Amino acid sequence: MIEQIDMNAMKNVLSLFLVFSLSWVFYTPLGAQSLLDRVSITERADGRGFVLRNHLSALPDSFRVVQPDAQTVQFVLYGIEKSAAGVQFHSLESYIPELFQAVRAFEGERFYGLELIFSPGHTFRASAYPDVNRRDLLIGLERTTQEGLSDLIRPEERIETDAAVEGVEHTAGVEHPEQADPPAPVIAQERRSFSIDATFGIRGGITSSNMYGAGYRREARSGTTMGMTADLAFQVRLPYDLRAGIETGISFAEKGFENPVADKFIVRSIEIDYIEIPILAKAGYGGLGIVTPHVVAGPYIGFMASAERVREDGSRADMDDQVRNLDFGWITGAGLDVRIGGVIASLQVRHSFAQTPIFTDPLLDDGEKNRQLAFVFGFRF
Repeated sequence: MIEQIDMNAMKNVLSLFLVFSLSWVFYTPLGAQSLLDRVSITERADGRGFVLRNHLSALPDSFRVVQPDAQTVQFVLYGIEKSAAGVQFHSLESYIPELFQAVRAFEGERFYGLELIFSPGHTFRASAYPDVNRRDLLIGLERTTQEGLSDLIRPEERIETDAAVEGVEHTAGVEHPEQADPPAPVIAQERRSFSIDATFGIRGGITSSNMYGAGYRREARSGTTMGMTADLAFQVRLPYDLRAGIETGISFAEKGFENPVADKFIVRSIEIDYIEIPILAKAGYGGLGIVTPHVVAGPYIGFMASAERVREDGSRADMDDQVRNLDFGWITGAGLDVRIGGVIASLQVRHSFAQTPIFTDPLLDDGEKNRQLAFVFGFRF
């Protein structure tokens, strides 16, 4: 009966967590006609660049961002209309010619685009992401070098507008040439608040396991953990350069405890191994370049792989019939993700504590529950 109650509680918690996560990821504001009112620019709080804000009544159907050369950024918004008063660019014009050598608009039926040509000495990496208000689309311009743009430059993807872009002199305002046919989107997103960047990898580390819930003295068991991991990063820029996502995977974990001082145990150690699946919410700070510190928290479920008692003489006895098959609990942790090219190295410290008792045998069960401290290192691709 106790095991059945634990199973039901575990299923309810996991179901609620998954429903909440999926509804958050796939929620889409439907039916809104998107109107573009103005485009503004502001400096980033950290001084490392600028942010262009497309002031919209709703997110566009899709968008495209292209950097055909080191001095040019082009972006197009699809499925939008200009407001009745037209699109205002007053704040952009104030940065000509100090920041922009030229700013040009091009438009057609239900699409609108801008071409930004930077003045000499200014080089930026461009990225597009919805604002937290779920309406405006932001274009991030992060200062970099020409070498830092090597992975983004795509001359073959240049959007050809009616106005020539080579050899442009300083422009006193924003030009508005017409273009009849919309350029095909290269980077298109459905109308939702963000996309998901999934990375997968391997992870391993050392652990120190013990139990809590019973009063007798015992010592920690040293062990290892190893497995595969998946990281689902939500591609939306949150305030203060925060990042959000879900971390999951599957791993082998050694748990148990040693030298218990209790009449029911005449053993050197209790060794229980599990196959564990965590589902963790992940939040990080992305304002430190290639290094992203983060915290994680969420539930896990463990499936017992083996359970043994080790006697003083080193002999082993099976305990599978006396140990609960499922271990359910919570994980909290913190760590660092370091991006090195296309590889992400991850270092993390985790603390897990179970909510289900270890033993099913009434002669052994005094409410003992697993707990573990783990130091893990891994790579994701």
